[in-house]
Amino acid sequence: MANLQYAVEQLGCLPGGSINGVSPVYESAAHVMPGAPPQPAYLNAVLHIQTSLQPRALLRRCLNIESARGRNRKLEQRWQARTLDIDLLCCSNTQIDGSDLTLPHPRIAERLFVLLPLSEIDMDLHIPPPFDRNVRYLLEHCPDQSSIKRSAHILKVPESR
Repeated sequence: MANLQYAVEQLGCLPGGSINGVSPVYESAAHVMPGAPPQPAYLNAVLHIQTSLQPRALLRRCLNIESARGRNRKLEQRWQARTLDIDLLCCSNTQIDGSDLTLPHPRIAERLFVLLPLSEIDMDLHIPPPFDRNVRYLLEHCPDQSSIKRSAHILKVPESR
């Protein structure tokens, strides 16, 4: 939980930035390789932020925040527990299809642990093409049937600077 709170605090300090919404924290079962030992539940949250940074610059900041909390993308393996994982879901109506960044996030419509917290911020938020639907629609049609529950943890939004 401390890593999530750290991310909120750092994202609240971005250039020209503010946090306009923060979801409740949700717990979801960890995805593990078959035969791997169980892992603790993942904690998930969504923030609606405003910043003057362009998407790739924002991505670099997010990667730096992850690194500051001990994440080493070069050493980790797929489905391995992470200290912190920050994904950019969408940036206004921006569409990017690059090797380093894809916006909107290509798997946003497949992940209940993303859509449920996002729906608590703005159910009517439009997700640009290729989805071209609002969060409500994506949530209603999400194929993910994973167990997810609201956590008692609360993220605190830092005071505006």
